[in-house]
Amino acid sequence: MARKTTIRAFGEWAKAEGNIAGVLERIAGGLTLQKAAVAVKQPYTCLHGYFEATPELKDRLAGARRAWVQARKDSLVEKVDTLKPDKDHVARLKLEHEIIDNQAKAYHREMWGERLQVEKSVTVEVDEGLLGSVDELLRLAREKVLPALPSLLPDTVTVEEK
Repeated sequence: MARKTTIRAFGEWAKAEGNIAGVLERIAGGLTLQKAAVAVKQPYTCLHGYFEATPELKDRLAGARRAWVQARKDSLVEKVDTLKPDKDHVARLKLEHEIIDNQAKAYHREMWGERLQVEKSVTVEVDEGLLGSVDELLRLAREKVLPALPSLLPDTVTVEEK
């Protein structure tokens, strides 16, 4: 955790929108939040806390990460166009694709992540004979059990019937 003076200094630094925009540009350019913190000479814990503070800031950080992922995916398409038909080049491009795909799934699940959808419709059928039995049990309980309850309970508890 950063010291109070460091947090105060970071607060002043963060007030300038250009500073935060610079961090977001670096992240969209491919840096992690930790490397962006080093680049702008600010503590990672302060930057992380700043972006986690509100949903709007979280969305801005996520947007920068999505921009990076989209740029990387676009560059992969360009690399495929110029790919040498060589086993090593193909293996390297495939590995790069898997890494970028995993990052894309982590940063933007709605677009590239796996979705789990469960569709289930349940129909409950009730036997009319059972409903009659339940009604009869409730009637017997009201007639025989509820009147006997006060005698079964301690003197300090009373049961009122509505």
